[in-house]
Amino acid sequence: MISMKRNAFLFTAIFLFMYSQTNAQKIVEKRPSKPTEKLTEPQECPPGYIWEGDDWKWDNKTQKYEWEPGECVRIKNGHMWIPGQWSRIAEGWSWTGGHWRKL
Repeated sequence: MISMKRNAFLFTAIFLFMYSQTNAQKIVEKRPSKPTEKLTEPQECPPGYIWEGDDWKWDNKTQKYEWEPGECVRIKNGHMWIPGQWSRIAEGWSWTGGHWRKL
């Protein structure tokens, strides 16, 4: 019985650690430049969809932000799309990714 409780505790601790690492805000010394060759043009989306613009995503392998092209995504009823933005903070630059905000 103790072994099962210990295993459950370890599993939970490992899960929470991994979750916190993947969702932790990454701070970089220098704000990356937009790669002009990778920019995607906003497209006319079908009804019920909205253009979710290009975005930065953290890559754990390279330990840096990578540019990700935009796409048409289904509109979430009762929500508004907020584009991502860079913020200057004491330690460097911080990226807040685009997200849906409840109205």
